Order: sequence, then structure tokens, then C-alpha cells
Amino acid sequence: MAVASDERTVYAGLLRSTLEAIAQTVDEMSEGDLDTHLIETASSAAQLANHTVGAVRGYALGVGCALDVERDRAAEFAAQGVPASELSG
Repeated sequence: MAVASDERTVYAGLLRSTLEAIAQTVDEMSEGDLDTHLIETASSAAQLANHTVGAVRGYALGVGCALDVERDRAAEFAAQGVPASELSG
């Protein structure tokens, strides 16, 4: 069991540092920049942050905790005008 526990610790640490980096980046961006599409077919930073939160919630709670989690992936990618505090909080 020690191996599984170590794997969870490593995974949790990597996930935490990744989410903290995303949150810091989002907090440093202006509202306009959050919704900017650098190319027409690309997602904005707000959409990618929103999708990342949805995916993490889905996998951590749904798969990791065996809870029923509903996700609206299309809505995650349609996010616009969402304040940074909601994306990073």
C-alpha cells in the first residue's frame, strides 16, 4: 500500500502546482485578455481555465471519489466574461 499512497501524494502535488500556476496566470490577466482568441479557431484563456476546472472536478470527484458529477463540456468552452476570481478561485 505504500506505493499507492506515494503515487497519490505525487499526483496530488503535481495537480496542485499545475492548478496554482493556472490560477496565478488567470489572476494576472485583464478581463479582455482572458476572453481573447489568439486565432479564430482557438479557445480563450478563460475557456481553457474553465474547462480545466471542469475536467479536474470530473476526474477527481467522479473517478477518484466515485461521485456523480455532471459536466457541461460545451458550456466550459463557451465561457466568456467570467471574472478571473471565478476561474482561479
